[in-house]
Amino acid sequence: MSYTQNSRVLRTLELISTPSGFTVDKIMDQLIQEDYKLSKRTLERDIARFRDLFNIHIEYNKREKRYYVVELNESRANMISRIKEHTIQAELLSISNQKEFQNFIEFERSLAGPNVDIFRMAASAIHKNKLLEISYQKYGSKTSKTYKVEPRLLKEYEHRWYLITTQKGKKTPIVFSMDSNRLLSAKILSETFKPVMSMEKIQERFQAIIGVYYPEDLEQEVLLALTETEAGYLESQPWHTSQKFIKQEAGEWYYSFFLVPNIELVKKILTASPAIRVIKPDPLKLRIEEILHSSLELYKS
Repeated sequence: MSYTQNSRVLRTLELISTPSGFTVDKIMDQLIQEDYKLSKRTLERDIARFRDLFNIHIEYNKREKRYYVVELNESRANMISRIKEHTIQAELLSISNQKEFQNFIEFERSLAGPNVDIFRMAASAIHKNKLLEISYQKYGSKTSKTYKVEPRLLKEYEHRWYLITTQKGKKTPIVFSMDSNRLLSAKILSETFKPVMSMEKIQERFQAIIGVYYPEDLEQEVLLALTETEAGYLESQPWHTSQKFIKQEAGEWYYSFFLVPNIELVKKILTASPAIRVIKPDPLKLRIEEILHSSLELYKS
């Protein structure tokens, strides 16, 4: 079995990213077992390459002879995971480009994605607390509109990027899709702003929901009952960090969540219907029932 250099580098980082890190000898042994060809010097170059490319703080403990990632929080762990995902995608593209395979490998159509220059501009404006002027075209609209916003957070959800903003003196976030066919242009203004909420508070808000749309509601327990097959999907692709398996009873698998119910949660429940049902809270249960009844009425006409 052969592996690309990027694959080897990422596997090395994966080992280092464990809470206690990995000793040099253990990294070497593991990589050699997985059929990677390398020397200790190659290992050192791989680690230096990743450190420089992605600004990941990797340190070496001489006494214990081990490498570890400093400040490995959830956000950085997610970034490492995405880097690995994109490297795998690049390798799959390389395979599909081989002449003998081209006729029977199909990739999903890619999304519009963000404009890289606008993305960089938004990140810079957030870092400097500067107002951002954007030209934005909503779905269904034939013209764009100009907004002056306080940029606060760049957040990805389901392979789409969103710009989270606020207005002067207000805490309610305003969300803009960063798709290049919607967020058309941006300009950093000289005017600065004083954030009403800290970055930590903004991030806490969005950790309490699925997706990016935050309703004015409180976090609460959501209890769902699923079929065995749907529970398997939920285990393989968790909906939220608070997801917890509760019990198995009468052919159903029960899961609890502690979050703010929003439209994204409703969409996921409807997508899984009829293999899922809401146990609580009652308002969410009633909302799902109303949507299902309305949908049924459409087919009666």
